[in-house]
Amino acid sequence: MKRLLKKIWGRLRGRSSSGEEVNARRHHKKDVVSAGHEPGSKDRHEKPAERPLHGHRPHKEHEIPEKRESPGRPWTTDMFVVPPAEGKTRFCDLKLPDSIMHAIADLDFKYCTPIQAAILPHLLEGRDAAGRAQTGTGKTAAFLIAIFDYFIRNPVAQRRRNGTPRALVLSPTRELALQIGRDAVDLAKYCPFRILTVYGGTEYEKQKTALRDRNVDVIVATPGRLLDFQRNRVLDLRQIEILVIDEADRMLDMGFIPDVSSIVRSTP
Repeated sequence: MKRLLKKIWGRLRGRSSSGEEVNARRHHKKDVVSAGHEPGSKDRHEKPAERPLHGHRPHKEHEIPEKRESPGRPWTTDMFVVPPAEGKTRFCDLKLPDSIMHAIADLDFKYCTPIQAAILPHLLEGRDAAGRAQTGTGKTAAFLIAIFDYFIRNPVAQRRRNGTPRALVLSPTRELALQIGRDAVDLAKYCPFRILTVYGGTEYEKQKTALRDRNVDVIVATPGRLLDFQRNRVLDLRQIEILVIDEADRMLDMGFIPDVSSIVRSTP
């Protein structure tokens, strides 16, 4: 794992920060994904902080998505009809669970972008993955879909202690963390997973209480606040199965490498 991070960050040091990169590695069922974005650019699957996807209410850092099924016949993937298109991969081609596909249908995501089509099959098979793509290619949706698919296919037999998430998504900024958290809530709309977003600068006690009092499946965090909670023993990363590092180039530029290395060493 340490060798992988050195390799990733070494490549990032040797290129301009205006590119975008995704790297993933699975070790004992753990992924590491790194992605970079151009400042001020927009991602088709990553909406601005003040605009939640498709009009849903903004994501609160302690919000737990509720499972919402329509009355009558249960929703199935065959109810979301997407015609084949030459050279394109449909989300329904990936054989995702109905609960994930239902949320994808609500968001009207029909065809994978090139990076999604390239990386998702590898992640869904539990393999390491690495890729590089331009801004606006939907990497956030890709790694969130892979996380939720893994959770569904690998349920935990026993209830975990509070403050022991299964997946961790690291973000360099509060704004991106909130954005990822909202996207996670939308994609887990019909799944029983709990998502928590923690970040510095505000609401310390509120975030601390959510970690201490609730069982969280996915935590989206900025490095500083995450380490703070870990040092105060509110958060335990020893049960992490999937680790995502988003915008690794900005992590490097902002001086987060020591923090990220410390966090990675805390995971299995």
